Amino acid sequence: MEKLTLFLPIIVVWLAILLFFYIYRIRVFYFIWGSVGLALIMAFMLQNTTVEYRLSQLAIGILTSINQMLGIPVVPFQAAGTILMTGTQISGYTSLEVGTECSGLLEISVYLGLAVFYPVLRRQKKVYALVVGSALIFIINIVRVELIIAAVYYWGRNAIFIAHTILGRGVFFLLMLMLYWFFFTKRTMFFLNKQGN
Repeated sequence: MEKLTLFLPIIVVWLAILLFFYIYRIRVFYFIWGSVGLALIMAFMLQNTTVEYRLSQLAIGILTSINQMLGIPVVPFQAAGTILMTGTQISGYTSLEVGTECSGLLEISVYLGLAVFYPVLRRQKKVYALVVGSALIFIINIVRVELIIAAVYYWGRNAIFIAHTILGRGVFFLLMLMLYWFFFTKRTMFFLNKQGN
């Protein structure tokens, strides 16, 4: 409630400017203002809330199951949003926090902002893109965090920078490009080809 009180004036201004762009058919600014504004509002409003906590808990539960199947010893601390690796190959205990970035909240907020205001998708396809795209982003985040866990397990905690910054983000970036291409670029190309014929 405190966040809503703080953000209410910002949301009202955002909606007023958005309505202006919509009424006067300034499509490019409507898309940019709408998608960026919604993404920022969602990211700030949902940070440190039950939504982020539940995403983090779900990610930790899935990661724990995956690592048990792979034989990588981890202990989940779901209440704290942390996974403790209990015996890496090279170093001892390592604690990994599944916070805002690793929960997928920021990435899902950006994607939802773009998808909601994306002009090419019709309502039914938009709902499909919102649901399936959000689920895929969550899965992509699981892949990213699992790569980090596996790298730290096999190469030791000194590999955390390379595992997180280069390997994890690199794979995440490539998978996100594929997702954005499928949901946005491919549909735009289809729409433009249809308009040209």
